[in-house]
Amino acid sequence: MNHSLIKTAIHKILKEGGDSNYFVIDITKDYYIQAASSKGAEDVFCEAVSNQYLSQASKLSADQLNKLKEIGWHQPTESNVNFFLELPADNNASIDFLTNFLASTIKEVYLSDNITKESFQFHLE
Repeated sequence: MNHSLIKTAIHKILKEGGDSNYFVIDITKDYYIQAASSKGAEDVFCEAVSNQYLSQASKLSADQLNKLKEIGWHQPTESNVNFFLELPADNNASIDFLTNFLASTIKEVYLSDNITKESFQFHLE
């Protein structure tokens, strides 16, 4: 897993653009994680795809759903259809924690270890 790509993406949405910055990591054709923040903000709002819009063939297994909850993702709600959480990103230690958290979600839940620069999409306002 290339942690440096995730860490660079977090820094980018916190230090560039404007008020509505985000990135999406395309893990597979169906699975993704996204993170949103603003330039100068101290936290990052993250979402991990749930079964809401996945085809039957791509639905997350009970083990994957349990793992998301076990590691700290909040269950989808009426207003948030994906798993979600907000984490601090106000210092190097918190950014490292967020980086490792996203990387372990990708590896342990979505069972991928193949994140490349091309996996990232950015929107910087």
